[in-house]
Amino acid sequence: MRHRSPSLLLALGLCACASPPPYPPMVETVVRVPFDVELGGFQSHGELVHPRPGGQHGAGPWPIVLLLAGNGPHDMDVTMRTPDGPVTLFAQIADTLAARGCAVVRYHKRFVRGPGSFDVRFWREQSTPAFVADAQTVLAKAATLPGCDAGRVYLYGWSEGTAVAAQLAVERRSDHATRAAF
Repeated sequence: MRHRSPSLLLALGLCACASPPPYPPMVETVVRVPFDVELGGFQSHGELVHPRPGGQHGAGPWPIVLLLAGNGPHDMDVTMRTPDGPVTLFAQIADTLAARGCAVVRYHKRFVRGPGSFDVRFWREQSTPAFVADAQTVLAKAATLPGCDAGRVYLYGWSEGTAVAAQLAVERRSDHATRAAF
């Protein structure tokens, strides 16, 4: 299958309903499924967020959107401190896309335990190839979770996550329909 690199707007459009829901979406519209996955000997936590089955987006399966964080020891929400309190960038993206009909997957990067909590090995052992392998492992795990359509995969990379998404898309393009947004 031919590989395409659509913009984020195109990816959002593919998962979109008629009008975008306000953030945060109503809790009743999404389902949260926590999961664990081993990343290079480190037990990492992740979460799948998808529409509530039977709602306006049917019973699934829904296209998978894998969120790939940028440089640094980011937690799965990409929690950022601001003067007004923390902002959870990837949690907001996950909730919005799930409310629009996608199965969104995010995870703590290798050696990250949560917001601001990480093992010092992150700085010593990080590498783009390791992060690509981790993303592939998380994507394989997502394909086993209920509600996920492994035949329709979108990669959303932010900052360093764009390099990870691009490499993962290249590795998967020969036998999968994977689209990347940078």
